[in-house]
Amino acid sequence: SENENEWQIGYGLIVNWQISPVFGVRGQLLNGKLSGTKRKINRYFTADIFESNINVTANFSNLFFQYKQERLFSVYGMIGVGLTNWCTKKKVLGTNEVVAEYGCGNGSGLWGRTVEGVIPVGLGLDFRLNDNWVLNLEGTLHSVNSDELDMEVGESKYDMYSYTSLGVTYKFNNRRKKAVYTEESIQEEQDEEILPDVEPQVSIISEMPEMIYSEDEFIVKLIVNKENIVQSGKIIQYFPDGFLPTTTS
Repeated sequence: SENENEWQIGYGLIVNWQISPVFGVRGQLLNGKLSGTKRKINRYFTADIFESNINVTANFSNLFFQYKQERLFSVYGMIGVGLTNWCTKKKVLGTNEVVAEYGCGNGSGLWGRTVEGVIPVGLGLDFRLNDNWVLNLEGTLHSVNSDELDMEVGESKYDMYSYTSLGVTYKFNNRRKKAVYTEESIQEEQDEEILPDVEPQVSIISEMPEMIYSEDEFIVKLIVNKENIVQSGKIIQYFPDGFLPTTTS
């Protein structure tokens, strides 16, 4: 066959920590296969890839427009750094005969694979399903610190592979915050009257003659000081037997 499928299947897992509505940090594990064809030399390659990286994300929708918690679509970008482990096999186009392999058991990486640094860069689109579930489409380009991934020497010192993914994201602790007023807080808002630091003292002065004789007439004065108390009160004044009080005009 002169045409080998250059699209391969991969899958991954991402754990994200959203620092703010704009910026986030996430870790990614990626596993899958790669392939590419060189028809001029009648060769093609296949590779098994396992990558781990840490990257930062920027939500461009929240960065350049007003933040909305219930935004339906969000566009974001990401860039990171990590390590990729691979085993590459070069084969003859048409016969699938393996003519060379690299990093398949004799490398210093995981499972004897070749390990090199990688820089992933990409763009993504989030589609909000509800408060917790998000559907996301993402495309990333991974630049490897090696020219031996495809077992062909090229003009660039760095080989690259792309990864396009469609996935779902579950957001923990993403319930919308609502203002809750308890009976206690409402009572505190209503009781706005500022009370004095010291409890007010009520003083009453009663002026009455010390010696009273029968058939005498005398004046009784009551002086009440209640400071800033506005509530009503009651005063009882006692007189000697036989004396009846009258009001003065």
